[in-house]
Amino acid sequence: MHDKKISVIVPVYNVEEYLKECVESLISQTWDNYEIILVDDGSTDSSGKICDFYAMSNENISVIHKKNGGLSSARNAGIPFATGKYIAFVDSDDKVHQDYLKIMIELMIKYDADLVACNYCEGQECVWEQDNNAIEIRSGNEILNKMNERDVLVTVAWNKLYDSKFFNQYGLRYPEGKIHEDMFLTPQILYHTKKMVITDKKLYFYRQRLNSIMNSKFSLKKLDILDAIRFRIHFFEKCRNNKLIKLEYESYIRKSIQLYFEMSAEKEAKYIRNKNNIYTEMYKIFKKKNVFLAISWKYKIKLFSFLVLEKLRGKDA
Repeated sequence: MHDKKISVIVPVYNVEEYLKECVESLISQTWDNYEIILVDDGSTDSSGKICDFYAMSNENISVIHKKNGGLSSARNAGIPFATGKYIAFVDSDDKVHQDYLKIMIELMIKYDADLVACNYCEGQECVWEQDNNAIEIRSGNEILNKMNERDVLVTVAWNKLYDSKFFNQYGLRYPEGKIHEDMFLTPQILYHTKKMVITDKKLYFYRQRLNSIMNSKFSLKKLDILDAIRFRIHFFEKCRNNKLIKLEYESYIRKSIQLYFEMSAEKEAKYIRNKNNIYTEMYKIFKKKNVFLAISWKYKIKLFSFLVLEKLRGKDA
């Protein structure tokens, strides 16, 4: 394993429109000690052929072709083939600044960090910002305590450079078959992080596609976020971090009520059933004396009001 080598894992699925732009941004990096692992997750368009073309044209690019298993499955498939001391994940419809890897690894080495994250931009008005030298240095535990305040920047997988020990030594992997997969894994990574550096430089361009799950109309897959929060609650209970347990219960209440009302317009039995399940879970939290006493008054009122009003309205109407 090379001391300063970076393995960039790119999960690929039906992104022929954006894939070339993504790979070209990686080929153009000013840091030259890196490899690109393209994981073709059973694409049905020309994405697989594009991957093969780049692998034949560049000696530091390799391709894995696999049966479709989803984003987490593709990321996990690339990890065993990574030969670098550091690992980065770049989504195949995104792109990065030419100094992305150079700036990230220089911060990693300079501050002897385990994890480095950069700022990002999105949308048509995205402007690279590399002149901003503001950085933040925190322990993983300090970042964990602020996750709810800066959830996107901290939680997502794609704007970071990781020490490979998280995946090789601790055996961490993304949960397969879930959306919001980052929310499951990131708390575990931060738990093992001694030092994290966050740069305010915007080095990553994130593209939210119109047909993505996160940008589509309501789907029951969106309920995966509740599974993720429950997982985080159990994880923080094991860590005996009462502050984070409290914050996650408040997050669970907020997201549960939000999803409940998003399903209100749907009349199919599966939506009514899931609405009722959410109501039942909210009632269980209300009955958990230690939890109800721990959450803030704002969430006590929010939870109590929801239960009473929906009971009066007839929750399965």
